[in-house]
Amino acid sequence: MEEISLKPEEFIETLTMAIKDEDADYRLEEIDDYLISLIEEVPSLDKISEIEACAIIAVEVINPVTLGFSYGWALHTLIACECILGKVERVIINLKKLISHCEAVGYMQPCVSAISNIKKGALGDIAADKYPALMRVIIEYNKKYCSEKEVAKCYMAVAYFFSDQEAHDAAIDTLNDALEYLEECSNKQCMIEVLAVKHSTYILSEHHEDALGAWDDLSRVCNELDVEPPLHSILNHATFLMRLEKHDEAIDIYIEAIMSTECTLIVKAMTFGNLSACYREKGDIENTTKNMDNAREIIEKLGDDEFDSDSLLEIELINAKNNVFLGDSDGLRKCLHSFVVKMELTLSHTFKLHYRRGVRSRYIARFENLVTCLPRNGFVKDIIQLLSFSRINQAADWLSILKWKEEISTKITISEKEQLSILIDNLSAYGAPHLYGFREKYDNPLYEINYDPWDKFITLIEILNENYDIPSLYLYSSEGFVTNILNERLNQRNVLMFDFSASDSKIITLYDDKYIIEDLPEIEVRNFFFELNRFRFGGENKKEFNQSLNNYQSAMNKCLVNTISILEGNNKGIIFFPSKMDSLPINLLLVSNEKIRDKMMKGKFSISSCLCLHPGSDINKIESCLGVVESVTNLKYDRAEILNFMKVTGITGEILLSPTQNEFFDKSLDIDAIIISQHGMSVGVFTDPVFANLSGPHATMKTLSYELLQSTSYKMKHKLVLLNACYSGALTNRNYYKLFRTHELLGYPQAFLLNRQSMVIAASWTIVDRYNALLMYNFSHLISEHGASMAYSMSLARTYEMATDEMVSALNEITDHKQLLPNNQVLDVLKIQPFCFSTYHNYTLL
Repeated sequence: MEEISLKPEEFIETLTMAIKDEDADYRLEEIDDYLISLIEEVPSLDKISEIEACAIIAVEVINPVTLGFSYGWALHTLIACECILGKVERVIINLKKLISHCEAVGYMQPCVSAISNIKKGALGDIAADKYPALMRVIIEYNKKYCSEKEVAKCYMAVAYFFSDQEAHDAAIDTLNDALEYLEECSNKQCMIEVLAVKHSTYILSEHHEDALGAWDDLSRVCNELDVEPPLHSILNHATFLMRLEKHDEAIDIYIEAIMSTECTLIVKAMTFGNLSACYREKGDIENTTKNMDNAREIIEKLGDDEFDSDSLLEIELINAKNNVFLGDSDGLRKCLHSFVVKMELTLSHTFKLHYRRGVRSRYIARFENLVTCLPRNGFVKDIIQLLSFSRINQAADWLSILKWKEEISTKITISEKEQLSILIDNLSAYGAPHLYGFREKYDNPLYEINYDPWDKFITLIEILNENYDIPSLYLYSSEGFVTNILNERLNQRNVLMFDFSASDSKIITLYDDKYIIEDLPEIEVRNFFFELNRFRFGGENKKEFNQSLNNYQSAMNKCLVNTISILEGNNKGIIFFPSKMDSLPINLLLVSNEKIRDKMMKGKFSISSCLCLHPGSDINKIESCLGVVESVTNLKYDRAEILNFMKVTGITGEILLSPTQNEFFDKSLDIDAIIISQHGMSVGVFTDPVFANLSGPHATMKTLSYELLQSTSYKMKHKLVLLNACYSGALTNRNYYKLFRTHELLGYPQAFLLNRQSMVIAASWTIVDRYNALLMYNFSHLISEHGASMAYSMSLARTYEMATDEMVSALNEITDHKQLLPNNQVLDVLKIQPFCFSTYHNYTLL
């Protein structure tokens, strides 16, 4: 037919003339066919947007009652455009509308076509989080109008989605519903496929007993029907055997599968990859190399687009480990960098924070173990991107959202800005950056059981992306952005130290343009970690804990000779990146070292522990202070050290006695400095951080709730937080539902840092109140001249170096001579005890 103008006013005229025609349905069908033909030409997204505008006009103008046939196809065309443009919320709404319309007119073909297009991958860059909600609509449609096989396929697609986000419970729930549906339909043939996916899900989630049970169920149904299990389930079973180190059995299955006529090239590529891994573990160089070459050849021939992302990521990690086995460090480095690039693409359409963590969690442990296999010495450029990716966490993603909101605020309308603020408040109140474990466990958008503010937030993002040229929501937690910040910190003459104690007990240190990998003392790390957690949970092993701390210090001084030499050199400070184990008290390595301590004393060396890879703001002048103490306590210096801080610095403020949570948060909202001096309890004691309170579960004073702090902190104005409480800096890496494999490090310091402009000084274990008073005394005298971060480092060194008469004078000044002091020998021993100074951390952003 003749070309039709896509200009709105001209298209309306064409459409109106067609509607007035005697054969209106025929004329409208011609117009719709023309729009579809333009879509099939795969034009630019701008062109699709023009077609979409015309489709919207058609849906608005065509009467669904008198021209029901034409209206259905117009809606179908609109859905096709929205699919390509990634407007998944609009797709869901209009697909429901289309199904309802087609049922009303008794003509289902537009629905059949629209759903077929979606299943064939017509969806563009959609928010992956919305996929289950879309499939819910299709599942309900299929149950009415399609075969049980089509219903089962949809259930399995959703289960695969959940598995990709490491939401394995949601995946199993979905598959169990599919099995229940198929049992009601008495369709055992389809049950085979669902059981096969259930088997693979259990393997992925490392529930080995359940995987064996699912394999038995699958084998039983196959025997009843006298059929062989599906090829992919046989291959999954081989992978399971490989994980159990039964490599010969796995190899036999893989080789037989490759010879099968059912084995597609895509399946062959992954099977060759797994074969390569099996031969590597058997020490067979020739077959390791040959099979990986076969896998790479197929991937190159078909192109990355033919493979799902997890297959490509697996190939990179298998090949990386092969290169460790083969001694090819260049090959290892290339595979790891390629993995990071592919992971960034994989994450690009996932929005929910725990989904993004789930994607990373599937690979992070293997990835980090491979990073530690790089050459022991090298150049920063070869490793810094890998380290960036390894430490990006949910908090970094959340802070990226907050920074993104600020960056786009000048481009969007006042109304949109207000709406965005409300939605972000809702996310925070619901659980951002960290969700209550129970909510995470039962987060299944296939069923819409739970209220989930992410749905409306993602919908608004889709609208903003359509209307404005704005950056990605997670630009500021991307590997590229973080790498640039890390390079800036190196250029400022900082040493960057990454704790890989959870990955083969290594420390990776970056300085100037070089890096070095050294071994941590494995036995001492393990003993300290064990005693530290005993101490945090009970406190009855103080003697054993103290001994493990001293042993740890001695062993590190022997093992980290080169790292210590670097720290003693010409640099201005250390930025330490703790691991998920939270088991390296960095002061243990620094304060007792005479050369480093001398630099600290002179204000030439700062110490910080970075919990979140997001740029922090400079801490400007502190002008207000809020103190918190218990009304009834046996602490001797709690109130006095806060009053002395205010007196020495000249900062005005007040001290609250056992405030309620509401009182504390109301008072602290606009305060520059917060000092909490009280008894404390580790966040790790609680079943989920959402229940944590610094005072402990049984205390009458409930000032500092982790849940309230996390949801409020990003609006607070604090610049400095001093948590003078035992275990206030203890960090945990789990929630009620699961242990995290990524480095999330939840705790009071992490929650306070969410306002993006502060630092938090806190203690990993118990505080000795007299030592804390001395540290506070020195900090109070240094902060005005040197700034908070440097004052912290200087105060550690100065307290270590204090003469006895100085300590006596300082303690008497703090308390107006009201406290009886111990003898001089006790004070001399106190100031140099690793137990005293190693508990402190200066927690910061990057």
